[in-house]
Amino acid sequence: MSTSIGSRIGPYEVVGKLGEGGMGEVFRARDVRLNREVALKLLTEAVIAEPDRIARFQREAQVLASLVGRFYDVSHDGQRFVVIKSPAPKDLAGAAQQTLVVVANWIEELKARVSGK
Repeated sequence: MSTSIGSRIGPYEVVGKLGEGGMGEVFRARDVRLNREVALKLLTEAVIAEPDRIARFQREAQVLASLVGRFYDVSHDGQRFVVIKSPAPKDLAGAAQQTLVVVANWIEELKARVSGK
């Protein structure tokens, strides 16, 4: 996956990188249609190649969509991504920290929903 600052993913322009993990990378981006900042999670090529991980990603997107006000969009033009509300800190390091906290909370919510608790 080659994503650089200024590149476009669907209607989203990449502004900076927030972090990366086992499933992909998270970028700060701008929705050019609505002129708002968002967090854009892109899946790696390795993840895209595995149908079970794509299914997991789609379930994650559905759960995120149920979290009112946080989830904006999912996948365009054959690319696999999810777009969520971006934190509004003063610097990128603060954004990365806030994003990690939000993602950790979502993981706990996902675990609870999957286990039926």
